[in-house]
Amino acid sequence: MSLRVLLADESDTIKKVFQLALQDFNAEVKAVHSGLDVIDVALAFKPDIVFTDVLLQKKNGYDTCLEIKQHLKLKTTPVVLMWSSFMELDQAQFKRAQADDQLEKPFDADFLRGLVKKYVPSVAENPM
Repeated sequence: MSLRVLLADESDTIKKVFQLALQDFNAEVKAVHSGLDVIDVALAFKPDIVFTDVLLQKKNGYDTCLEIKQHLKLKTTPVVLMWSSFMELDQAQFKRAQADDQLEKPFDADFLRGLVKKYVPSVAENPM
């Protein structure tokens, strides 16, 4: 099974880090830079998991996550909210967004892989 990851982040570097860290899972990482694009891309791409930065253009990650969780076809897709260590994650917004988990940047590749295994069990059983 190939892992499908939707990454909503403005950084091309973060996309590269995701691709390298998840290459053992034969991951296809689809990146979007704007929160406005996430739903349409998710519906077409059908990701196994979504990672979204809380600081996105036009629609922040909290609102993007909540929209995913309220969408009939996407609500069961795990969503991990990411934020940079120079700021604090807003815990009230995190709860409101109904995110499955959180990931502080910069992050350890093993921690990222652990999150994927936790929320995409088929990957944990059959790593490439």
